[in-house]
Amino acid sequence: MLERIRASLNHPATASAPEELPLFLSQTPKGDVQGLIEMFSAEAEKVGGQVARVNSSGEVREYIERLLLLNTGATVAVSNGPLVQELCIREWLLSRNTRVVSCLDEVSDSIQTSSDSQSREEPTRELRSRQQYRRLLLECDLGVTSADYALADTGTLVLLSGGEQHRLISLLPPVHVCILEPARILPALSQLLMHVGEEFYSRERPPQALTCITGPSRTADIEHTITMGVHGPKSLHVLIYSPGGDETLCNRQST
Repeated sequence: MLERIRASLNHPATASAPEELPLFLSQTPKGDVQGLIEMFSAEAEKVGGQVARVNSSGEVREYIERLLLLNTGATVAVSNGPLVQELCIREWLLSRNTRVVSCLDEVSDSIQTSSDSQSREEPTRELRSRQQYRRLLLECDLGVTSADYALADTGTLVLLSGGEQHRLISLLPPVHVCILEPARILPALSQLLMHVGEEFYSRERPPQALTCITGPSRTADIEHTITMGVHGPKSLHVLIYSPGGDETLCNRQST
């Protein structure tokens, strides 16, 4: 094909083929869980993220409390991930009279069907509920999620599409708080792809999307000046959660 293109352009063929590129060998970090935590923390902070180690639900709440004090009257969106539910973040926020955005299921339940004979042009109930949910998230000040995985070598959070309502919550509010379990920190992208391939792609329906978050949102589109928070959160807070023996869960918490 290239020869035909050269002939049509009256360009002579090159005398010799270009040299082969050297073999690329990725430097995969190795180490125990503690080593991966330290590497992830260092890399996440290099790109503007803030990382803290927390050992109980009380410490998680104290951290979020400090952020709320900096954002008086803030509205908070909370994902429905298992870890976030286990820590009862939504219940705790409601107990302190914080404005909490309704979850997608609640928004859907609040939308009434217009009529049995719905026109083709009219959005379906599911589409209307998602549109309303996005509008609510755009008005939020802070979003709380967990993460499916994290990459130690780049300080990256990884969120998979699926049942958990966390991708929009991680993208729309200006402040993103992510509660991360140490066991979910992987060394590098290659290990993530292998893990996701083994765990999900053998199923009937693999995840439709994979979102990688490396630090707060930033862009340099305008005069090459870095601006934070244009396409996503201005600040990212990662709470590496390693519960101790005195961890208090929903069924025995004191608010």
